[in-house]
Amino acid sequence: MLGYLTCPVYNASKVGVDGFSEGLSHELAQFRVKVKVVAPGEMQNDFAGGSLQGAMHTAYAHLTSKVSEGYSEEQMANSTKAEDVADTVFAAVTDGKDQLRYVLGKDAIGLYSDRFEIDPEAQAQKIRTVLYFN
Repeated sequence: MLGYLTCPVYNASKVGVDGFSEGLSHELAQFRVKVKVVAPGEMQNDFAGGSLQGAMHTAYAHLTSKVSEGYSEEQMANSTKAEDVADTVFAAVTDGKDQLRYVLGKDAIGLYSDRFEIDPEAQAQKIRTVLYFN
């Protein structure tokens, strides 16, 4: 739903799965089959540790440093737990709702809300200026 800096391939896979799921939900509705998308925010794991290290070109040093600030120990402690995702998946499967997306995690909910409260272009500008380059 939202592109992150230094992770374009990861972004493409998430956006692809989301779009595929939405299209599939329309196709399968005629058969009363429901498709659900669970979209957690930042997870408590070492995603950034492995993803932000490696053969990064030196031109990305400043950007990588700024992105890494968002993965502090304190920030990760406030991230979504695997158990929360499991609970949401269970709820999505059993709630009987005709709801496609289940967004969870404070960060994901905030970013998802921004997408609708301010338009996607304004959100992209906000990310480029406020979150990463100030």
